[in-house]
Amino acid sequence: MKLSIEILNDYPLATETIRDWFLKKMERSLQEDKVGEDFKAQLLKRGVPDGTLAIMLDQSPRMFFDVLDENGIHVTIDYELNHDAKKIFTYQVNHVAFVDYEFENRVSCERAAVIMAITSLN
Repeated sequence: MKLSIEILNDYPLATETIRDWFLKKMERSLQEDKVGEDFKAQLLKRGVPDGTLAIMLDQSPRMFFDVLDENGIHVTIDYELNHDAKKIFTYQVNHVAFVDYEFENRVSCERAAVIMAITSLN
């Protein structure tokens, strides 16, 4: 399995779209917060580095769902019980099911779905 940073590097157009979306979200959030202007400017100047996006993709991939939705790429996560009564998670991207891939937990399924969606976004 590829590292998240490698995936982001493989799809630079999608990565820039995602980075811009998160930067705008941070900007809106900072406007509402009562923090100093110097601090706001420093955070905005730093932006959203690839390393941060990679950590988000690994640890909380569902954070990408809104940016994907806004770009016309929709992710659906489903689960069912297998013959051992264990949950098996699967995903769809724009109503295309990827049933060849089954996951034992939601986060790994979400990560795979976001990676598939990033390829479409690029």
